[in-house]
Amino acid sequence: MRRVRRILKVADLMSSVRPAERRQLTVMLCDMVASTALSLRLDPEELAEVIQAYRQRCAEVIVGQGGIVARHVGDGILAYFGYPRAHENDAERAIRAALGIAKTEWPPVATADMRVHIGIATGVVVVGNLPQGGEDLSAIGSSLNLAARLEALAGPGMVVVSEQTRRLSRGLFDYRDLGQQELKGFDQPVPAWEVIGERRVRSRFHALRAPALTPLVDRQPEQEELRRLWESVRAGHGQALLLSSEPGVGKSRLAEVLAKRIVDPGCLRLWYHCSPNLQGSPLAPLIRQLTLAAAFSEGDDDDSKLRKIATLIPNGAPDAAEIVPLLADLLSVRYRSKYPPLTMSPQRQKHQLFQVLMRLLEGLPDRGSVLLVVEDLHWIDPSSDELIGTLIDRLRGLPILAVLTARPEFQSHWDEKTHLHHMVLSPLERRDSITMIELVCGDRKIPESTISQIAEKTDGLPLFIEDLTRDVLESADLREGENGAAKRGDSFFTIPTTLNDSLMSRLDRLGSAKTVAEIGAVIGREFSYELLAKLVDLPEEQLREELYRLVDAGLLVGGRSTAVLSYAFKHALVRDAAYSSLLKKKQVSLHSRIARVLVEEFPETAESQPEVLAYHFQAANDVDHAVDYLVRAAKLSAKRSGFVEAIAQLENALSVLATQPRSRERMRLELSVHRTLGGINAEYRGFSSEECGLAYTTALELCRELGDAPEIFSVLSGLGSYEITRAGFGKCQAIAEECLSRAAGQQSKPPFIMGHLLLGGTLFLKGELAPARKHLEEAILIYEQDQVARRGKQVLYVQDQKSTGLCYLGLTLTIMGYLDNGLRAAESGLAHSKSLGGLHTINFSLCYLAAVHHIRGDSLSALERATQSLESARELGFATWIGISQMIRGASLVSNGKSEEGLAELGRGMKAHAGMEATAYQPFAMALFAQGLIAAGRLDEALDALSQALTMSEATGELFYASELWRLKGEVLGKNGSLAEAEHCLREGIDMARRQGAKLFELRNAASLCRLLDPLRKQAALRDILAPVHDWFGEVVAAPDVNDARALLAGRTGT
Repeated sequence: MRRVRRILKVADLMSSVRPAERRQLTVMLCDMVASTALSLRLDPEELAEVIQAYRQRCAEVIVGQGGIVARHVGDGILAYFGYPRAHENDAERAIRAALGIAKTEWPPVATADMRVHIGIATGVVVVGNLPQGGEDLSAIGSSLNLAARLEALAGPGMVVVSEQTRRLSRGLFDYRDLGQQELKGFDQPVPAWEVIGERRVRSRFHALRAPALTPLVDRQPEQEELRRLWESVRAGHGQALLLSSEPGVGKSRLAEVLAKRIVDPGCLRLWYHCSPNLQGSPLAPLIRQLTLAAAFSEGDDDDSKLRKIATLIPNGAPDAAEIVPLLADLLSVRYRSKYPPLTMSPQRQKHQLFQVLMRLLEGLPDRGSVLLVVEDLHWIDPSSDELIGTLIDRLRGLPILAVLTARPEFQSHWDEKTHLHHMVLSPLERRDSITMIELVCGDRKIPESTISQIAEKTDGLPLFIEDLTRDVLESADLREGENGAAKRGDSFFTIPTTLNDSLMSRLDRLGSAKTVAEIGAVIGREFSYELLAKLVDLPEEQLREELYRLVDAGLLVGGRSTAVLSYAFKHALVRDAAYSSLLKKKQVSLHSRIARVLVEEFPETAESQPEVLAYHFQAANDVDHAVDYLVRAAKLSAKRSGFVEAIAQLENALSVLATQPRSRERMRLELSVHRTLGGINAEYRGFSSEECGLAYTTALELCRELGDAPEIFSVLSGLGSYEITRAGFGKCQAIAEECLSRAAGQQSKPPFIMGHLLLGGTLFLKGELAPARKHLEEAILIYEQDQVARRGKQVLYVQDQKSTGLCYLGLTLTIMGYLDNGLRAAESGLAHSKSLGGLHTINFSLCYLAAVHHIRGDSLSALERATQSLESARELGFATWIGISQMIRGASLVSNGKSEEGLAELGRGMKAHAGMEATAYQPFAMALFAQGLIAAGRLDEALDALSQALTMSEATGELFYASELWRLKGEVLGKNGSLAEAEHCLREGIDMARRQGAKLFELRNAASLCRLLDPLRKQAALRDILAPVHDWFGEVVAAPDVNDARALLAGRTGT
């Protein structure tokens, strides 16, 4: 009657309307062999009876194992395992059902020819009331075709399964490898396996996990507690431990460690386990264990089994004749031919059986201490639960350690005892998770980023860690086989098939709350109640009830962030399972709806978390909005110094656009992405980086293709900055002139500012100081006149235009000899940058101010500002300013008498600057390094560095510091006694400085020349060369170089 009710219940499930969903399904196809011949031999009425009996028997077995009969086609039966409710072991259930059907003794009318053949396959399908299936429950997917082909392959009485099905039930059954089979409809040969029979195993853990155990990670406190309990047991004091945790944390693994590492090697170990499909079968764990202990085999008759049962009873037991019938009856062995029948009531018989079992257990300690393990009590039947309670009551005086494992939902009915202990296992810490991932990988290497993602996905659950890591490794192997070279860890992180059924079973138990979980999963791992309420068509009270069920089931955790009530999936893979069960079109629809609700109802989220909007728009296949929000997200990430994340977001945007047909709209969006990518690379890697140049070059090509889009000015500015940092002065000047030419047709001021800035900066580096000054001052003037600029909003993407102009102007005026004006310009640039708050612009201004101080000869102020600039660049990740700041800082240390420390810092700075592929400022950097070498007395090295710097300066056209290079070279040659060559260098420096209008450098070269010359020629040089340039500065200027020249002219230098 129970079987009939179960079949009717399944029929009700199938008759209800169930929306289609994606899920892993194990499909079984069963067909009668030679049914045509049978139909020819039997009367139609007899045949109908045979078919009816066959179908009824198959349905009983299928439903008994938790499956459903989806369809009858003639004498063929299609069954699903894993729908409408998944179980943790659907593949096992399907195989057990198949074996049960294959071994069925059919009605005599069917004759001996009545045989079946069965095919089973597991895979992802779409299942539900599909439109093309009418009202019937139907599924679509390759696993149905595979099951059909495997059924055709199977001979009479055979059960043939797919590789996926075998993997999910490995260790539980014996198989015969049928090799690679060429199956109709499949491009590649498919492995097939015949199921021989079920293995006798101690537990599911030992069958499925023990053959490939990963070394235990952490769990030291738990192991110490187990050792303490075992020591107590050895002293004769029985102990019981209820070990609980959620699935996958490692209860069985810890019990295995106890058995192998802690208990005495020769002690007796008794292992019982409860089964999800035997919860209604009284004393099922005991029956399984006794069957194994008695070593029953397939061919044993009742007499053989009775003899084996007798061996379980200790020798000399006085009541053996009473015990054997009790155990035989429990094990369904006919015993009345050998023993008198049991005449007591069922309740009395159970009581008597319990007493016998306790006596047998009490006799075991004669062989030493005993370890007794009962696993998976959450699946225990009531009678076994009662038996364990009896055991715990009588355990105290026995040298037995009883370890009982269960999930949190298990509620014991036993009385609390001092010898009953509780241990709750927690998930692993992140560091231990990573250790375990590395152990699973062994010698195999996967990227650290992939290891981190696995750790994040698996939430410290060892079972999840093992299966997901192995899945990633296997995916890498498949790609290596297909592509010839594996990209380790480049995985989509799909849910491992070994976990799919387990995760779905937890969701299927939720009933109507599953829909809420699915919508929450589409939002993300975390979601607010307020947003969920906008998406779920449920009254508030019902929604709160459903959320309570999800929290109570351990799938969600709730909490408040300030005043916002939010929920999160406890495990990422549970969220993934809920999400993947939705049809893709349903996912798309929900993502689109979520995005619209966020934009319309939660504008603060759209502003502060644009990456969330980008994710939903992208998942909704809304490319335009997805790219727009990815660009916004990248800008926000860069603002927070998250440059790696920003670049990844923009590269994602380009990948999304690459899927679209070429059009003006696509090009417009690509332009936006490349402009932003150029700016962020400029901040992160420097304007000189190849990535920055490529982004701006591509952006310019798109501008021209779009017909000179208005964005061309900012693109020209970025590309010009790239060229200037790589000493491409000719290209930069051409870009600046194009910018000014185009600006003539614009009402907007920024294009003029950009053009003048690029031209001014280029001319400065070329040493054309007067025209550089003119363009820089023009840029600043236009900026000041622009109303938008005065509101602090006229800003280039990376650096503010006024700040850029003032910094370059500060250097230009300083070298030209306008020392106070130069310092004032540089300090104004920093003040302006701080007023705007742009971190990159502030760093830029600090660095240039440090350079101005250094060139003026104020080494203490230069050291202070360079240190500030360096610390800021390191903290914020601005690569551009690290090298230059280090070089100026090192030169300042040298000037303050710390030559070795300064040289080391200079070396680090030069390496950092060169590593950015920057060519500009290299001669300047080598000059600073040479000064350090001179201070350290390493004159030959200094001379080599200066010669290289002059060659590079001539080759690139970067001449603003060339007169200083000549001066330093002349001074070194003078120290080496090469006076004629030294004089030549200094006169070259003076001539170059005069041509450039570089009064400060002219003054220095003149002073050095006067020191070099003999007394007679020195007087002429003082009068004709030094005095005129000194007088240009005037008496009011108090600067180290002016003071030094003044002292020379007054004859107080000591030379």
